[in-house]
Amino acid sequence: MPRSSDYWIDIARAGDAYVHSCVHLDDMPAAMTTVKALRARYGSAGLLDLSAVLLLVTANKCPVDRFRTPDGHPDAIALTSHGPVDALRILDATAAVTRYMGRQLTVADIANTERQAEEVERVQQLVQVALDAAPDLEVMAAALRPAQDSLGAVSAVVALATIALRVVTQSAG
Repeated sequence: MPRSSDYWIDIARAGDAYVHSCVHLDDMPAAMTTVKALRARYGSAGLLDLSAVLLLVTANKCPVDRFRTPDGHPDAIALTSHGPVDALRILDATAAVTRYMGRQLTVADIANTERQAEEVERVQQLVQVALDAAPDLEVMAAALRPAQDSLGAVSAVVALATIALRVVTQSAG
């Protein structure tokens, strides 16, 4: 999809709305409205670029302590990992999502969560490459492009970028 002249302005505005809803207000329905509108207008590339913006803010706000690699870059694993992914975590995550959606947990939901966990593992390295490229937003966005092959990978990138931003925002006070 060709980009309009105001593409990055739109991405920044969506980023502001998303961060305000998701990170500051913990209002996931409002955050999802922003994500859906951005995807409708710019497709998966727009969501990956939103993620690049979130990761740029993360890199700029990342404290120098345990959230950085030895070479000084923000550490994607330290910022986004909360222990091993096992059957109990899959079940807990699936239950939380189905509660949010107001429906009963099914075996298909668990299988979908397992696939999403695999996507998270697959794209975590892309997130690290993007963080390593900060503050060059264009290079950061390009580093995330390989995730464009599946909606699961795109949502995993958005999720990891959101988690990382929440961690540095909460650690800042």
